[in-house]
Amino acid sequence: FGSGVYLADISSKANLYVPCPHCHQGSYNRGKCECSADHVEAAGPYRMLLCRAALGRVHVEHYYDPGRYRGDFNPAKELGVDSVMAEAGAGTQLLFREFIIYNDSASYPEFVVHYRRKA
Repeated sequence: FGSGVYLADISSKANLYVPCPHCHQGSYNRGKCECSADHVEAAGPYRMLLCRAALGRVHVEHYYDPGRYRGDFNPAKELGVDSVMAEAGAGTQLLFREFIIYNDSASYPEFVVHYRRKA
């Protein structure tokens, strides 16, 4: 959905992007984490941000077309919106709802959540 700030409404989606605190692998678009449970536990908790965002004018997208959002395509300018909501659900190719805002001043981190994963 282009260059922007990506936010999720459920923590399990955000968790996919949180790497191992020991080797920094094991998240979406990274290599597999090969750490033992002891190494991961010793490295400390995982962390994610809980953010507030002002979405403004929202374009709801049900189908992701990789060609549409590549290159110079800027949804804020081309669609006249402030954000895109990628809507998941039956009949769509999207597994999770996510929000993409194109003005980084429209969101801020409110909390840092520290957590541990259970196998």
